[in-house]
Amino acid sequence: AVANITGRAELLSALFFLMGFLCYAKATASYEASSSCCAKVFHRLSQCLLYAFTALCTLLSMLSKEPGVVLPVLCAVHDLVVNARLSPTEILLHPVRVLCPPPPAHTNGHSARTWRQRRTRSRYAIVRCMFLGCFTIACALWRLSLNGGTKPQLIDAQNPAGFAKDRFVRFASVSWQYVLNIRLLVFPMFGGGQL
Repeated sequence: AVANITGRAELLSALFFLMGFLCYAKATASYEASSSCCAKVFHRLSQCLLYAFTALCTLLSMLSKEPGVVLPVLCAVHDLVVNARLSPTEILLHPVRVLCPPPPAHTNGHSARTWRQRRTRSRYAIVRCMFLGCFTIACALWRLSLNGGTKPQLIDAQNPAGFAKDRFVRFASVSWQYVLNIRLLVFPMFGGGQL
């Protein structure tokens, strides 16, 4: 006999979400440049494969559970904050400085080189974020087209509390689930109430 696995959609979505994020983090991690041409080609090829695997994991996560579509958004935030070393306030309050960071006031050899590296990291991260944004929008539109552009049709038998006229009934029925889950967490019941 085959038993239904409770929460398999959430588990699959989480699995693909985490695999996709780890692949993206590995693909965008800093790389020590080598003088070997073969090493550079291998690095670029592995990056492309990791990006493709991230896209596949995004699709699989989204098809398992719809919130999986936010994986590219998380990857973009990771890219800007970790790889480009931009602070969230800098991204939100000064987006022009993110695109074109001002040169340092005191230009010696080290600070100019650091400024150029930061500018290059920021630009690469922003280009990747634009691709991620387009990919997210494309995935969301594709998922909506699978629904035929309509909202899900719920019936009273599927969610009786959602169709109740009284607000208190709706609130109490949803709150009861939290109370039940906390009780099961504190006093777990196995096999009909026996521990």
